[in-house]
Amino acid sequence: MKAPEPRSTAAHAADAVGVGWRVIELRAGSKKPKKPRWQHNPTDDPAAVRSWWDDDPHANYGVHLGASGLVVVDADGDERRASLESAERDLGPLPPTLTVETPNGSHRYYRDPRTIPRRLGWRPGLDILAGRCYAVGPGSIVNERPYRLSGCDSIDAARIAELPDAWKTALRCADDESSHTIPPIPPIPDGIDGVDGGYGVDGVDGVDGVDGVADVFARYPLVKRHTSNRLIFELARNVRSLSAYRETTRPPAPVTAALRRWWETGQDHTERTWAECLADFTSAWRRIRFDRDALADALEAAEAIGCDPVVSDTLPDPSDAPARRLAALAAELSRRAGGGAFYLAQSEAGRVVEITRERAGSFLRMFQSLGWMVLIEPGSYADRRANTYRWQLPDGFSDATGGAGSHDHA
Repeated sequence: MKAPEPRSTAAHAADAVGVGWRVIELRAGSKKPKKPRWQHNPTDDPAAVRSWWDDDPHANYGVHLGASGLVVVDADGDERRASLESAERDLGPLPPTLTVETPNGSHRYYRDPRTIPRRLGWRPGLDILAGRCYAVGPGSIVNERPYRLSGCDSIDAARIAELPDAWKTALRCADDESSHTIPPIPPIPDGIDGVDGGYGVDGVDGVDGVDGVADVFARYPLVKRHTSNRLIFELARNVRSLSAYRETTRPPAPVTAALRRWWETGQDHTERTWAECLADFTSAWRRIRFDRDALADALEAAEAIGCDPVVSDTLPDPSDAPARRLAALAAELSRRAGGGAFYLAQSEAGRVVEITRERAGSFLRMFQSLGWMVLIEPGSYADRRANTYRWQLPDGFSDATGGAGSHDHA
């Protein structure tokens, strides 16, 4: 008996929207989104999805995970088996679920209502894909290699298991070493005129040039993502954030040398040639612009108007000026957020107040224990987020303090 013909990519995409997933169009034979701003425009409209293959019979598609309420455990590369076994020993076994065999590993789909942050390089060979992220959809063909459903012919939502609680807890854990004071930036589409600059990854801004560059590139071990515009722009922004390179208009020799080593490490896994990688990185470098340091500006504004929300007899050491300055900074950030949540990493807090990261962290925890502020959401290096706080003290907390939040900006 003749074996049945494999189902088309279009048929798998129709199954995906049929079970309520939201999808995006990818370029033919590629993992790359076909259109800019893809993260804002996933669809579950069957007619819109069918039109992709009317226009291009070889199109691929991606599953927007956050919009679909999904998280994918992406096991890839030579180290994936050992990392999975280690993770399951630590956190318990992953339940059987809908699985896609990828060219170099597997995608395991689990249900999750957008509570898990994306964590790239969580363990060697293991990525956690979630939130504003997509996975190449089952049935797609990349470089003539298929993404095949394992153990079934079509997408069946009933086969998708819930991610175990122990895994959720581990993946939501804060990573204080790599929290940021900037919120996550969206992928940057081709042709954008400029990219806002900002402080780079913790521990590298302001350090000596070559060592700082090496530290930045060390944060991006996932060479398979060289095809991502987001990655190129983040690398350029974070390297140029180093004080030695802020005033340069082209990547200096130490930077291009580090970029070359980074590309060579993963050249077998990327669609970009060295010339393309260098051109994209240089283009991003030129477009980045730096505004004034927002944290330093906030602290200056708070001090200029005498904003000091700490009641002296409540602070364990009333003479501790850095603690008072940090509290003033937090209150000012809250005021600028309209009394809402604000981002703050302990390393950046320490930098602007001129104390160590560890001391800044101890002050922030003390403020929480005193009930002055609460941690709304822990930060995550994978999602490029700082810890998110809310300042709890009301306006006019103390007549002697000038009333944090009750003033106009100077």
